[in-house]
Amino acid sequence: MPSGPIPFAGPVRLLHGMADGDVPWQTSLRLAQQLTSDDVHLTLIKGGDHRLSSPAEIGLLLATVAEICSG
Repeated sequence: MPSGPIPFAGPVRLLHGMADGDVPWQTSLRLAQQLTSDDVHLTLIKGGDHRLSSPAEIGLLLATVAEICSG
């Protein structure tokens, strides 16, 4: 991952499971900090794994996509 600012002006939504055994949730935190956009939201899902595949997690993913698409 780059170490400096990441120029991007659009909205960003990061959803990350805190029980992800493949990618540490801290990676998403660093990414959120490096993005230059003022519209960055990071959602950490306690107990969520890499796939975020439970019905509640899928619902959250769908709601997040719908929110971004609605502008």
